[in-house]
Amino acid sequence: MKIGALLKYWRTNKGFTYYRVAQKSGIDADYIKKIEESTEENEPNIKIETLERIAEAIGVPAASLINNNEEIEYLTESERKVIEIFRRYGKKEQDAFINLLDLLTVKNN
Repeated sequence: MKIGALLKYWRTNKGFTYYRVAQKSGIDADYIKKIEESTEENEPNIKIETLERIAEAIGVPAASLINNNEEIEYLTESERKVIEIFRRYGKKEQDAFINLLDLLTVKNN
């Protein structure tokens, strides 16, 4: 997936409008829409700082906007689902999830 498609996926998945993301990120709503509607031929040059601000406004890691999920192609359906759910959350929640998994691992050993 290209950046625009990933941005649209995460924005709609989180229930945000262009305007809400614009308000939270300080990035113009029309620019956010332009990114989402871009194709491979007309994808705008986007600064990393801009992606980071948009990602933070949506509440996802910036890598979620540039990662095309190719690396999870070989995972089981359960593994893929865990990763997709994990990526919906911010760093604080992801760290809590990792700590929970660590506790479960220690308990089961």
